[in-house]
Amino acid sequence: MSRLPRWLLYLSVALFTCILWSRSPGTTSSWWALVTPTEIRVMRQSGLGVNIGGSNKMVAESGDDAERQRTLRWEEEQQRRKTALRQACRKWSPKATEYLPNGKKDLIFLLVDDRHKALYCFVPKVSCTTWKSIWMILTGMTTIKNPLDIKPYVPHLLQEEMMLAKQPYNTSVLENKLNTYTKLLIVRDPYERLLSAYKNKLEHGKNHTYWGRYVRQIIKYNKKHGAGANTEFTFSAFVNYVNSLTEPHFNEHWRPYHQLCFPCAIKYDVIAKYETLTDDSERFLRLIGAPDDLHYPSYLPSKTASLLPQYMANLSRAQRHDLYQVYRRDFEAFQYQPFGGLV
Repeated sequence: MSRLPRWLLYLSVALFTCILWSRSPGTTSSWWALVTPTEIRVMRQSGLGVNIGGSNKMVAESGDDAERQRTLRWEEEQQRRKTALRQACRKWSPKATEYLPNGKKDLIFLLVDDRHKALYCFVPKVSCTTWKSIWMILTGMTTIKNPLDIKPYVPHLLQEEMMLAKQPYNTSVLENKLNTYTKLLIVRDPYERLLSAYKNKLEHGKNHTYWGRYVRQIIKYNKKHGAGANTEFTFSAFVNYVNSLTEPHFNEHWRPYHQLCFPCAIKYDVIAKYETLTDDSERFLRLIGAPDDLHYPSYLPSKTASLLPQYMANLSRAQRHDLYQVYRRDFEAFQYQPFGGLV
């Protein structure tokens, strides 16, 4: 069979191409319009292959799955924290009345937000300044959008206006809010919180109000009980003083959690921890329907945890034993281990 002339071969190919084009106009251009080079690269790198028309959906679904997994892990952790708290409370049941609020006066650490039907028990030295600032934004007390733009002293001056106990509620309304509002409690390692209070309020006389109010009293106590012959104020002297206190005499900055927020009586919906504060805070804000642009601000981790061994090393075995007894219920309820173990 003789070969076709070259020109006739070219003409046949061209004619065939035209016929195909006429039957499916725009096919080629539409095909490439569906997938961008970036999407192709992303899918190839992720091993998804080129799925024409479905790439964005696949990537979005992958992201949704990851977020669902993170949410599930967070919810499971919350359940573990609540279970540990309930078990601890049951263990203390013979003296349960010690862990129940006795009227409005014991609820002064609860802030209320009627807009979002939320309650927050603030614990001094556990990010309470930042969270009081957030509460000002939630309640509409300020038009400022960023908590960091609120001067640190302002939330403390205005906290009384946000207190549940200071609102004109009768007993039944107050109880209803305690039972139905979404409630937040934030805790941290009890010894770290104690050291943070000591360094911020007492060490080196940085806070003149606390220095004048407590230091002379603490030095006097140590001299009276033979715990120190000189006038030097130390963490050891402070611990001796704390170990001697009974419930009514605790300052709020070193008062145990169960005397501040009554977690055995009030069922908190979210138990946040200082170690997971950013995620816990974000979850709570979304849970109560906070504004989309309101977030817990980024922060530098505290150095207190790294300093704790240095300060605890100056305490005797007896001091550490007595200190653990002061905060034992906090350790048990919130699954913290005392530095150096049980004494």
